[in-house]
Amino acid sequence: MSIPIWNAISGQTTYWISNDPSDAEIVQFSNLQEAIDSAEVGDTLLVYPTGFSYGNNITIDKSLTIEGMGYQFNNFLQPALNIQTANYNATIGTLHIPGVENVTIKGLYMGNLIISNALNINIKGSYIQSGYIENSENAAILNCFIGVGYNGAPNVGQVNIYSLNTDGIIVSNCLFHIIIATIPTIIYLLILIVEMQL
Repeated sequence: MSIPIWNAISGQTTYWISNDPSDAEIVQFSNLQEAIDSAEVGDTLLVYPTGFSYGNNITIDKSLTIEGMGYQFNNFLQPALNIQTANYNATIGTLHIPGVENVTIKGLYMGNLIISNALNINIKGSYIQSGYIENSENAAILNCFIGVGYNGAPNVGQVNIYSLNTDGIIVSNCLFHIIIATIPTIIYLLILIVEMQL
């Protein structure tokens, strides 16, 4: 696979990550969690789309920018990038952002997003299957696809974004995505915001 080049966000250091074995000689890391653990505050991690998941439980514990090239649903929806992405995503099972501030995530495909005790978190241009935000301030989910999961009933889809004890949470300009069904499907949106006064 040839590694495409794109403009990195300025930071202290930029690292390239690919878990495709054929890219081992041209990237600094093949393991995303190891790249996060090795990075310094303010660094940028560029995550290449491959046919492999970057892990089921990834934790960000410092101020970083993590940028993928975006998500690709299929070849028909793929934008003209002038590169061959082979219909792959920079995929993460669950992304945890606990007790940290100033994190930016762009262009990743996430099964679950969990933000807790955090400040100034920006998620942009990504795919999120479900999200949970707790005890956090100033989190923004912008220009994302938010997936529809099924709650057990065969014809009912549910979009889940839970927010508990939060302030300044923004979900803006997002599209909600459902897998094409052969039977009529009812979709309902659940954005739950709970404010508790102590």
